Amino acid sequence: MRDTTTGAVKFPESTLKSHHGVTEKYREPPLFEGLADKGGARLEKIHLIQQGRRAWYSNRVMGMPSLLRKVFLVDLLQGLKVTFRYQDPKEIYTEQYPLERPQVAERYRGAPRLNVNPDTNETMCIACDLCALACPEHLIVVSSERNEKTRRKELTNFTYDLSRCMFCGLCEDACPTDALELTQDFELASYSRHGWIWDRPTLEKGPEPTQYQK
Repeated sequence: MRDTTTGAVKFPESTLKSHHGVTEKYREPPLFEGLADKGGARLEKIHLIQQGRRAWYSNRVMGMPSLLRKVFLVDLLQGLKVTFRYQDPKEIYTEQYPLERPQVAERYRGAPRLNVNPDTNETMCIACDLCALACPEHLIVVSSERNEKTRRKELTNFTYDLSRCMFCGLCEDACPTDALELTQDFELASYSRHGWIWDRPTLEKGPEPTQYQK
């Protein structure tokens, strides 16, 4: 309702209750004195905001229980309780890597390897270039030359850029002779970018993880 003498907008006490349950009576703020006749709806909204702020700041944000929790570090002690609960040797599961090699998943795809025939010690790659065509990153380069006697292509060089490989396995699936294989070896760290580019001898030899001993 509006005061007929001053023009100020007044509200019933029920509209001034905040969510804390604190009720304050109407008091015209000095900043908005004389502005009641320039827009009743706008001034009504401003009064509601002002009254809500007074009701909010009338209660302390940090009550006494919250202050005591901070003084006595209750939250810290509760966190330490959870931490020390799992210090029981029965709850500890630590792999002594690299002395103990972890067991990886059966379908894990790791370092590539170019398989050779164990009987003849010759490469199983027929230089069909299907792996290079299937690779979405185009990181495989297959070089070959044709044997004049057998009229068959023979592999001369095979380059695999591990720095761009996402181990999707498409090259492995495209190989018709199972020559290219993604092994379960996961140690692929290198000290230089050139060490990520594997040539044919490196691929045929396969990764050789370092065996650590005490």
